[in-house]
Formats: sequence, structure tokens, C-alpha cells
Amino acid sequence: MIISFLKYINSLPFSLTIKHYQTFGKTAHLLKDNELNSMESWDALRITHPQFSISKNREEWLLACDAQVKKDGQDGGLLQRAHDVSKLLKEKKLNSIFSVGVGGAGLEYQIKKNSPEVKIVCSEFAPENVSLLKNVFIEADEIIRFDLLRGDWAEIKQKYLSESSVCLMYRVDASFSDSQWREIFLNLHKTKIKNIIFIPSSFLTLRS
Repeated sequence: MIISFLKYINSLPFSLTIKHYQTFGKTAHLLKDNELNSMESWDALRITHPQFSISKNREEWLLACDAQVKKDGQDGGLLQRAHDVSKLLKEKKLNSIFSVGVGGAGLEYQIKKNSPEVKIVCSEFAPENVSLLKNVFIEADEIIRFDLLRGDWAEIKQKYLSESSVCLMYRVDASFSDSQWREIFLNLHKTKIKNIIFIPSSFLTLRS
């Protein structure tokens, strides 16, 4: 019955897209155009917002990576997620990761901790985010700036994504609209990037 109901909802001739809103308190006035779709806005969050900020101090950053300090995407389930990804990499014989929109890179750090032999390249949209991570995530093989929506995926594939590599997308789903996600996956398809791990922020249910 529930499955039939969900199929009916998905077949309706109008959109049921739910807009994603967040409140940023005192940091809100620093966001460009009061929106979170620019490098300037993300850099403002990474520098000033208590939940989204990336510490310049490695010891403080490690506490967040171990989920001992509450940060964006680094909750109590972080260690298990990293374990699951590491297990999948081993099962599929994948030896490198290109991770997009890493934020504080807590998941990537834990994967590297579990599987030090795996090459991990982290990418972020905002330049200050990249700079902060380079200072603390010294285990990463490389940290670069990359625009998930408008970046050159052909260049990324050539440099970082072989047949034994995987593109990791962790908690970036809320950052783009449905049409933008279609464009992103179309670009991935055009450049023949096949191995993708997609981990959403959360699942929408009838209750939520």
C-alpha cells in the first residue's frame, strides 16, 4: 500500500520539491545576497559560524573529525559511515577517492585513518575553505578548489579518476536544485565517470 502510494506521488504532473532553509544566526548578515550559493558566503560560514567553521588549530580540527565537537556533517554516525565506505572500497578494489564539497573533511579524515593506503583528493568550492583544510588535513594526498556544478569534469577524470577510483559525494545534496543535479549527473555521464558514492544529508519521509 505504501509503495503504491509513493509511486502515485512520484507520478503526479506537478513538482513536490521541498525548499531547504537554514538559519545562521549572527553570521547571516555576512552571507552574500543572504544566500548560500557563492564562494563568499561559504567562506564566511567556514570562518565564523560555530557549527560550520573549520579550526585553524589541528588539535581542535581533529576533535571535530572524531565527532567530539558538533560540526556540520560530523555527528555520532560519522565513524560508522567512514567504516562502511572503507569496507566498500576494499570489496570493490578501489584505491583512490576524489571527494567533492568536503566541508570540514571529517569523513575523509576517518576514511584515511581506516585505509591509509587509499589516495584521497579533497575538493571544495570556496578558496578559504581549501586554505583552511590544507593547514590541518595533512594526511590528504591533495586538496584543490573545484566547482561541482560548473567545473571541468573531464579534467578531473583525467587527473584523479581511473577505473579503480571513486567520486565521493557526501552531504552535498541540499546545495543544489533538482535541475542542477540533473546537470551534474549528465556531466558525470558525458565524461564516463562510473564509480560514485552518494551519501545524502538525510532521507525525506512521509513524517518529515
